[in-house]
Amino acid sequence: MANKLITVATLEHINQASMMKEWLESAGIESYLLDHGLSVEGASQMEGEIELQVCEPDAAKALEVLGNMEDQPQNKLSSMEIPAIKKILVPVDFSDASFNAACYGIHVARQKGAEITLIHVYFNPVTDPIACDHFYAFPTSIAETLNEIIENARGLMDEFREKLNTYITRHEIPEILINTELVGGIAEEAILDFAKIKNFDLLIIGIRGKAEGENWLGSFMSEIINKAQIPVLAIPESATYKEQMFKRVMYATNFDKSDGNAIRELIKIARPLETHISIVHIDDTNDNPFINYDLAHFKEKFVGETGQVRMKFDLIISKNLARGIENYISEHQMDIISVTSHKRNLITSLFRPSLTKELLFRLDIPMLIFHAKN
Repeated sequence: MANKLITVATLEHINQASMMKEWLESAGIESYLLDHGLSVEGASQMEGEIELQVCEPDAAKALEVLGNMEDQPQNKLSSMEIPAIKKILVPVDFSDASFNAACYGIHVARQKGAEITLIHVYFNPVTDPIACDHFYAFPTSIAETLNEIIENARGLMDEFREKLNTYITRHEIPEILINTELVGGIAEEAILDFAKIKNFDLLIIGIRGKAEGENWLGSFMSEIINKAQIPVLAIPESATYKEQMFKRVMYATNFDKSDGNAIRELIKIARPLETHISIVHIDDTNDNPFINYDLAHFKEKFVGETGQVRMKFDLIISKNLARGIENYISEHQMDIISVTSHKRNLITSLFRPSLTKELLFRLDIPMLIFHAKN
């Protein structure tokens, strides 16, 4: 019986696929390109459509060869070179979900000795006049309408701050520097631009329940996850802050080289707490040869020194990936789950956008999302 073929990489262009095929064959691994019937011209233009496959017994070795070829010296950064969390940005729309996120932000800022900025993005009829008729009736002019919108946003922000101050007093939280910003424009664009220009270290965003937030999550959160260049901490509306929030952390891996950067950043965010990180691979079968790519090898190659942070490797076998993750979190009492979002990932991606979205709806613990730096 012929060996089963395993896809070890999805490539953007035919020349890249050919190059990697040569890498494997130079290591004595026979490989095949699956181009889904594309012509040479078509394959040269399509992105993410060409699969590099090997026989099942060679899959683990092939993964190692690809990792060796791609590994760069900058991936071996010391954890001390990763900046500490000093500036936290929390977008607010004055909902219960954003208030819960702001409360989380206060606790994280206290833990890190950081400052926090609350940002609200209001609708600006000057930058988007076509949409005005659908939302606002103009008193006499766009200028007056804009002033009314800003004043309304300022009043809501003041009420939000007062509510947050009550929370701080009730929980006896020491004084924390809290800034507020009102910005006009499209929410996701304005927030990402503000975070980049002002050099924030962490975004904390509230997630509404599925019944009321599906459309919002689809546009706003997807854009934030795909484009944010800093970690994003997504807080479900039902989540309750725990003092040990960063003590038991699950990091879901597909053995990608970018996971090393993410894990080192995760360690930096978790300090100074005594943190236990479970590196977890999720699969729908127990005969996947990637399982042999053990944690010791993974740590040595991509993570480096972890100090006093305890790490272990676990495998989840589940036909339903989201349910498997959910059960693992419940059984091991995880405080937070962390993943890396891959826009174009060389190694076969585990966390496709639909799975991340499903987890955000299903889980009642925060999700820390890193952006892959390939």
